[in-house]
Amino acid sequence: MCAYQSVNGVPMCANGFILNRVVRDDWGWKGFVVSDCDAVNTMMVRGEPGGNKYFGHAYSLSGPMAVQDGVRAGTDSGCGAPYKEYGMQAIEMGLVTEKELDASVRRLLRPHFQMGLFDPLEGQPWVKYDWTNVATPEHQQLALDAARQSMVLLQNPSELLPLQPGVKVLVAGPLFDAAEVLLGNYHGTAAPMQPLWAHIMDFNGNSSTITSDAYKSHGDCHDANASSIPGVVAAAEKVDTVVLVLGGDCHEGEGKDRDFLHLPGAQSQLFKEVLMTRKKVVVVIINGGVYSIDEIKGTAAAVIQVGFPGQSGGQAIAETLFGENNPGGKLTTTIYPAAYANGEPMDGTPWMDAGLRPRAATNLPASEGRTHMFYTGTPLFSFGFGLSYTNFSLAFSGSSVSSAATTTVDLTELPHAFTRVSFDVEVTNTGRRVGKETVMAYWTPPNDVDPDLKQQLFDFQGVVLEPSASQTLTFNLPQPIALATVSLNGDRVLYPGDYKVRFSRGHGADLMKIVTVKG
Repeated sequence: MCAYQSVNGVPMCANGFILNRVVRDDWGWKGFVVSDCDAVNTMMVRGEPGGNKYFGHAYSLSGPMAVQDGVRAGTDSGCGAPYKEYGMQAIEMGLVTEKELDASVRRLLRPHFQMGLFDPLEGQPWVKYDWTNVATPEHQQLALDAARQSMVLLQNPSELLPLQPGVKVLVAGPLFDAAEVLLGNYHGTAAPMQPLWAHIMDFNGNSSTITSDAYKSHGDCHDANASSIPGVVAAAEKVDTVVLVLGGDCHEGEGKDRDFLHLPGAQSQLFKEVLMTRKKVVVVIINGGVYSIDEIKGTAAAVIQVGFPGQSGGQAIAETLFGENNPGGKLTTTIYPAAYANGEPMDGTPWMDAGLRPRAATNLPASEGRTHMFYTGTPLFSFGFGLSYTNFSLAFSGSSVSSAATTTVDLTELPHAFTRVSFDVEVTNTGRRVGKETVMAYWTPPNDVDPDLKQQLFDFQGVVLEPSASQTLTFNLPQPIALATVSLNGDRVLYPGDYKVRFSRGHGADLMKIVTVKG
């Protein structure tokens, strides 16, 4: 799919260098390219008939020319109006040739033939499918397994979790009855779902679980109406533990870029006032984009981030709260402090002006950078972070280069120099229950090669271990191109020097070796 943005002034759906030269010739892609919806429209001048009324690249001067620019660049199918509305005009004007059309039609039909859609019906298994093949027990088990693995335990300092069945619990917060919100957006019709509180009652019993919709999130994410919070506080006084279900999906979607990272609405105030009851507070965060939880970190008894875990997310959350599921998920994004998006750090960098790489203030505001690869600030929780109800340790083992303090790679021995470098990492479950741990492998170039690149993930492996059990994971150093850095001209270059190779669980002690690359 070709996207909305441009590269070097050329919209992606008109960028033949990317779509044909790189994707098809260099990468060997044999499929077809479809535009993101209305991406071809945006190639036209804003206000031009058929063009996007909000913005335009001003690249194609008319509808027929947009069709020409898209087809010639290798955009075979356009999601939106231009191909349908202006295609015949483009052909009649000679802007699109029969040969160019044949190339796109050939690419569009090839997958249909490969799937057998033009074969006799009696030979196609798919025509025999009916509703008995939908939401089968196997499908539902897969959804549940995926949801269980998506649970990320961010904090549990006093080991309040897992909860003991029968504890007096209040389930409250704007998403206490979460069901469809667990699907996120861009989803089809899921199997029947019951609200989150019902799943929690299944584990804890009706007599021990109180639910409260006194604080429900309605409408806009920025709605800070806190008038119903006292009802939650009053309910909290009657229990031992409060499970606050926070987050949301109201700003997850196209055209909903946000300029804040804090929890929406009055959710932060809700948490603070419930915390003042001195009850133990467990926070469950349902989210797509990252939420900054400055006021929750270090004060809540436990925090679980679940993302949008799907149709079985409610059951997986309840299982995790009560120990039926031992969380082993890891953060796929860095959780920044809320101030990062509010223009407060480093001379006041506006969120949308923050560069991927850090920079000092020049003609642009200073920036702390973005992503785990470049961010120089102190995150609330780092990329790859995730706790468990058990404990693990890492150690080098085996007869690989792991046993040496450093290892050397001679570039004159390419392409075989890197194939001999591997690291054996032994993972041991030092706790009291079975659990899953994921080990992430990073490399960092020498400072004089790239002072900004903090780390680059090159592999990760997970393992499920019984208590006291160990397993050795072997990580192979990637081929030379993966250790190369990108110059300002876009060239990948592998420089000599000392590269750090690090193995991490996302928290706790890391393992590190030095790989010396000789020219």
